[in-house]
This record gives sequence, C-alpha cells and structure tokens, in this order.
Amino acid sequence: MLRHILLVCSTLLLMFAITGCKNDSQTNSSSGAGNTATIIEGNWYKRYTGTIAGQPVVVNMYCYTVDSNTYAGGTYYYIGKSELLGISVKNDPLLKNELHIKEWITSNHNDETPDSLVNTWAITIDGPNATGKFTNGATKKMFDINLHEDYTNASQLKMVYYSKNATLKEPRWTAGANAEYTGIEVEGDGNEAINNLLLHALGDDSGNVKTLQSLPKFWVEKQLEHTTALLDEVGKDSLEEEPMDDYHNDLLVTPVYNDHNFLVVECMTSEYSGGAHSNHASNFVTIDRQEKKRIQLGDVLKVDSAMISGLLDIKARAVFHIQPNEKLDDNLLVAAVPATDNFIITDKGLTFCYSPYEIASYADGDVWLFIPYSQLKPLLLPAFTQRMGLKL
Repeated sequence: MLRHILLVCSTLLLMFAITGCKNDSQTNSSSGAGNTATIIEGNWYKRYTGTIAGQPVVVNMYCYTVDSNTYAGGTYYYIGKSELLGISVKNDPLLKNELHIKEWITSNHNDETPDSLVNTWAITIDGPNATGKFTNGATKKMFDINLHEDYTNASQLKMVYYSKNATLKEPRWTAGANAEYTGIEVEGDGNEAINNLLLHALGDDSGNVKTLQSLPKFWVEKQLEHTTALLDEVGKDSLEEEPMDDYHNDLLVTPVYNDHNFLVVECMTSEYSGGAHSNHASNFVTIDRQEKKRIQLGDVLKVDSAMISGLLDIKARAVFHIQPNEKLDDNLLVAAVPATDNFIITDKGLTFCYSPYEIASYADGDVWLFIPYSQLKPLLLPAFTQRMGLKL
C-alpha cells in the first residue's frame, strides 16, 4: 500500500544521519526535470493521461533523491471506473532504458498478494511520452500503455528536499538526530495563493514563515530544536541506555490526486523520540485551485454522521473480515467507525483515512476505507457532483 511504502522510504532516509557532524542539504527541481531520461533520478513530478489496455487513465508519478538514493512512486486510476491505485517505480535492473512499476489497490488493507500475481508495467519515457506494456498478474496477458504529460485542470508541481543532521550528547551516550522535509510546490504564475494554502495546511501558525519556499528550512530546524530541548529536559536524569535508533523527525508531502482543479496531497509525519518504534500519521489536504480554498468534508457532501458511519462500519467489516455477529470493537478500537475530515477525493468515490490508534492498532497500520459515490449519492452536494462530472 502506498502509505506503507512511503513510511518505509522515509524511515530509511532518516537513517542516513551521520553521528558527529552537522550537514545541511536542499534540492529543488521542476516538474520537467529529467524529461528525456527513462532512468529515475533527481526530483520531479509528472502527470500523465492516456490509456492502459485502451482504457483512459490518469497517472501521478513523482521522484525524489537523497544523497545517492532515489525513491519514486505515485497513484493512478481508470477515469470514472476505479478507486485510487498505488504504484511503486524502480529502474529495471536488466533493461536499463525501462522503468519497472508494480501496482496495488490503496484501500486493500495489509495486501498480501504474491508478487507473481501483482499487476506490473514496463515503460520507457521519451520526452513528454511514456509507452510500454501492462501485464495482468493473474492472467499474464499484456496490454499497451500509451501516456503523455498533461496538466489540464491540474497543477504542475515540483519536489523539494531539505535536511539537517546533528549530534546529541548525553552523559551515558551519544546519538544522532536528523530532520528531513520532502515536499511539493505548485509551479507557474498566479499560484501564490495555492502555495499559501499549502503553507497554512502544513502547520505553520507562527507567522515566522511567509512563503512555502521558506518552509523546508524552518520546519527542519524547528524539529531539531524540539528534539534537543526534549532530551535536555529528560535525558540527563532518565535516559540511561543508548536509544535503539537515531532520533528523527520527517515530513513527506506527496501528490495523490490532481484533477478537476482539485489537488490532494498526503502529508505524512514520522517521529522517533525513543522507545521500540517510531510513530507516524498521515493527513490528507485537498486544495480547490478553482475557488482557492482548502476543502473540508462539508464542501463535498451533507455530513450525515450516522449514515456515513454506517457505510464505514460495513466497509471496515469487509476489510478486517469481521463477521455480522461480532462486535466491531472486539476487533478494532472503536464500536463504530466515525466520519473524518481526513479523506481523499477520487473519480469514483471518497477514501476515508485513519492513522494508527484512531480505529485500529499500531500493527494494523494506516486504514483506508473506500466508499463509492453511488453509496454517497443522497448526501453529495450538487455543485460537487457537477464539478466532478458524476453520472449517478
């Protein structure tokens, strides 16, 4: 699942802190970077439209590089026909001019599909075009992929990265501390208001940061100050043993949906401040480029909490294999799944997202529950239905 892949990537990135030195690094790259190279490198975002097996699709693909390590992924969907699908992107180890892509259903909780049954792509990027083959994991049948860059009713984005390392010294041990910011900026003239909405959504309420471009450095330094202050307060008295990992704070902001002038981004925070494991949470932010505002659930539908909760309960039972005669809270942390403003707009429906401990245990990870628009039809606002071109 996309969120688990991203968490693994961010955790690996945070392990690059070097004990005993301090280092600042920052990279920026526009969406057009690397247009003529199939090999994944650098920092970029591309939005493609076209067809897979003759069916119209929209693909969001991004890449970011830290030191010599590159991570790439994204989402895609069949227009009006499928929920959001995740993709992981790698350079093909055998065919140097191809990218190898695996996909999965983002709301398929703890997907354990064998690799041999996973749908895969093999594509070549040539300028604004991406072509190749799609292989159905179950049938092994192959179909054509024909994509081209297209930002109609969508945002052109660039990926940015900033990090800083430090050394923490306590009487009994020395450990590294690291903070990393990987995010996006909206490119093009007239997008200052959109970037300001993202700036506010990412949590700067201090007024010290005036632009989204200034946020990475400010956020990283603020997190390191927080970690140092925390250890200064408790370390000398209570932290006798060396921590299991370097202390870290990470923010990873990636595009999830970019269509109909809606931009949905996942803001995933990860923190390790001692203990057996790090903690993480994902917050989804939807920006309406047309109206220049952040979208809440009430902008999409009439918030009937009881009806929405009922639909979410049914979905949760299916996802966690909970029988009708079993109580929900015999398996989860809640007796009923609440509606949440943490959601993703897609062409086919809404995905409601819950971080660890919200409705399920840490071991269950993030939980995404997809509800199609057909089930939400009585609640959908006419303006949203028209904007999305829904025919229900």
